[in-house]
Amino acid sequence: MPKRGTALYVSVVIVLALVTAVFLLWYGSRPDGEDELDARNAKMLPTRTLAPSTHRRRDLEERRIFVSIPSYRDPDCAQTVHDLFEKAKLPNRIFVGVCDQRLPSDESVQGQYEKLAAKRARFTQVSYHEFDARSAEGPMLARGVIERTLYANEEFVLMIDSHMRFVKSWDSLCFQQWDSLACPRAILTTYPPDYQITDRHMVAATRATFLRCSGFDPATSVPLLDGPPFAVAPTKQEKPVPSPFWAACFSFMPRAVIHKVQFPMDMPHLFFGEEFLMCLLYFVAGFKFYCPSRLIAFHKWTRNDRPTFFHIAQRDAAKAKARHNAYVRLRRILSSGTYLSKLIEKRARIRTFTEFISWTGVNTKTKQIEPHATRGITILADEREKLLKN
Repeated sequence: MPKRGTALYVSVVIVLALVTAVFLLWYGSRPDGEDELDARNAKMLPTRTLAPSTHRRRDLEERRIFVSIPSYRDPDCAQTVHDLFEKAKLPNRIFVGVCDQRLPSDESVQGQYEKLAAKRARFTQVSYHEFDARSAEGPMLARGVIERTLYANEEFVLMIDSHMRFVKSWDSLCFQQWDSLACPRAILTTYPPDYQITDRHMVAATRATFLRCSGFDPATSVPLLDGPPFAVAPTKQEKPVPSPFWAACFSFMPRAVIHKVQFPMDMPHLFFGEEFLMCLLYFVAGFKFYCPSRLIAFHKWTRNDRPTFFHIAQRDAAKAKARHNAYVRLRRILSSGTYLSKLIEKRARIRTFTEFISWTGVNTKTKQIEPHATRGITILADEREKLLKN
């Protein structure tokens, strides 16, 4: 009997050890501070489903667009909200969610917008999530908050930044471009061209842009993108152009994207590298990237007229450590695909990490960039795409 009991005990220990090993191999070890992040997220973001909001009109025949705008103490955000409504062909189908990160002494985006728009303000079409700018943790957290608290299952989502302007009938143009692809998994994305305000008049580029890899950030070793104009102006009938990359400051996509992939909430103080991570997640989930062939929006690229959140981590040791841990984790993901099982459900994964490296032409582990990545062309590029991107 003692020998039998001992053998049974040893067998149980071996089984438990094997189960533990499999679990660690599948999920990976938890980085420093992840338990604290989980507790913070549970407190900040109550569990919710993507159900329609009760205070929004539900009788619209048009497809609706939810515009996601993270704002960090940006005095231009209210004008961005006002401009997108004023320039829309059908403003009744536009709904906006703003993550307003501000100091107690700052006027809220809501207050600024309602003063600016006055009687034309769309009170019931703009929702806000506000918190103290001193606790800001970067655009990934802000975009994740918007997805989880303000998005109300509109048919399409447009992610932008808080300092942008739009062409007339931009909403119809988005749908024209997206519909022309006849691809339900298409995402329209780019770095919009710069604009400046001179003597109350906007000066901006006249040609659409595409995305390419410009190298690796020397401070964080993550890939960087830029958005040059097309070498040849696309025709008005030109369809959106395939892209190997994705950008956060302009991303027009169907709601299926949000249902399958959401911004991680455990990457505090991340700025550069956010887009390449989401590019990986969207790609693995089976979505396709295209740069619009038509000008749709403009972006103010200079930062000297507004505060930026990343100075917070430079002045706070705890935040600096959290930022360091986030970049350690990001580099592990981009180098080997580690943690993908946690960031995106297995059933939602259609492509592999290896396929992503081949598609983008960017290898973070070896720091090699293929020629097609620096040109911004896809590995399946036809002669027209090569001509446009030259």
